[in-house]
Amino acid sequence: MPNPPVSFNARGNRAQSITVILLVLAAVITVTTLMLLFMRGREFMEFELKQRLRSVAAVAASQIDAEDVARINTRADTTGPAFREVVQRMKGIMKNAVDVSSVYIMRKTEDPNTLAFVADAISLDSFRELDTNGDGVLQPDEEAPQPGDPYDVSALPELRELSFLGPAVDEGINSDQWGTVISGYAPIRDAKGEAKAILGIDMNADDYVRLSGSVFSSFLFLLLLVGATSIAGGIALLLLERKMTMYQQLERERMGLLLLASHQLGEPLTIFKYSAEALQDELGSSQLKDAVKDHIASLNEGVYRMNNILNVMKQAAKIEEQGVEVHPAWFYMDALIRDVRVACEPYLRRREQTMDIAVEGDMRAWTDSHLVTSILMELLDNAMGYSPKGTLITVKAERLRNRVRIAVRDHGYGIPPADLPRLFTKFVRGTNARLHRPDGNGLGLFIVQGILRCMGGRIWLESDAEQGTTFTFELPVEPEEVKREVKMA
Repeated sequence: MPNPPVSFNARGNRAQSITVILLVLAAVITVTTLMLLFMRGREFMEFELKQRLRSVAAVAASQIDAEDVARINTRADTTGPAFREVVQRMKGIMKNAVDVSSVYIMRKTEDPNTLAFVADAISLDSFRELDTNGDGVLQPDEEAPQPGDPYDVSALPELRELSFLGPAVDEGINSDQWGTVISGYAPIRDAKGEAKAILGIDMNADDYVRLSGSVFSSFLFLLLLVGATSIAGGIALLLLERKMTMYQQLERERMGLLLLASHQLGEPLTIFKYSAEALQDELGSSQLKDAVKDHIASLNEGVYRMNNILNVMKQAAKIEEQGVEVHPAWFYMDALIRDVRVACEPYLRRREQTMDIAVEGDMRAWTDSHLVTSILMELLDNAMGYSPKGTLITVKAERLRNRVRIAVRDHGYGIPPADLPRLFTKFVRGTNARLHRPDGNGLGLFIVQGILRCMGGRIWLESDAEQGTTFTFELPVEPEEVKREVKMA
């Protein structure tokens, strides 16, 4: 029996059903896309706000003299010139920085969960200026904190430790009857580079909240748009995600350069400044000759540190622009590794660490021995620096046909899993790195990977938190393969 013909109305109902399904599907896609755009937009604004606050806090902290801060301990010190100088500098920071609502300084106490106030930007304000509500009475929240006043930081991990290592920002944004603020902190360092206190900055976040609300209102309106809007939303999401990635990379590099300039370059500059002032004080005295001899050593140390920093930055720039020159020659890899181990011996003794080497004998290789040495020294420096005293470091080298594989294993602090994918990126360090080595610059592994790529090699790592890390790299060591994979100068 033949199938009955489909009527015009049935076909129309089916078409309507398909149209409804397509419209519902388009609406779902649009809603999902716009929700993602809304969430990404909030993340972008919060990220930009926090990065800006870190930069402001780092620059502001560099304007405060740690020696003046050290002279302020009790309320009796509020009449001294050091207190007035510090407060006036904080007042200038509030005046010059946009949206900053409060600036203050705190130092550590014997209780790790309590900090003590040193000064506040409003400490020298008049009664009329402090009485913000104009009722003629200073309420507790209107009074300026005094030197030595305690402040509970048990719920603020950034204030307990991270802020004394480098610029830090509160995870959350706080709202109360006075507005919405987000707080950032940066250490105030003395001439030796030690953090003696922290400078805190509260930044107004009302604009962020207002923009978030306006985005949400637009989102409700845009829910009415379907069809073509869903396609445009998907494309916009992809473009936004790419821009976010590029922006985050640029921000990481900018912050890396800022920290490098304010901290690592600041230490040798502090040495120069201290030695120059000390020599100036000795002019005309009988001890000038001895003073010159003492400070020449300090100046040389400062020059050595600055030269190392500049060399690292030049090498990173060279790798990024055109790569490094590879000059291969025959040498024995096993002998090179043992020479590197001897070079590490003084540091191993200081750290009470040991190093085991497992290398095949007579491992002849044709590649650039100087570059291999620099790679091994960087990996071993990380292994020793990020491992506790008394731990073992192992170096294993094996031959794989025309290539060699070398693994450097430590039993140190490990790297958080979330940090692993971007650890070879410029100016990126593990989030726990500053707790163990505050002076890192995040360029070492970027340079190592760049050198290995120029040599036709590769590198990867495995790490377990609090268990240790293994860096493994391979590179060609036979003339035919090296010439095929390496573009030599």
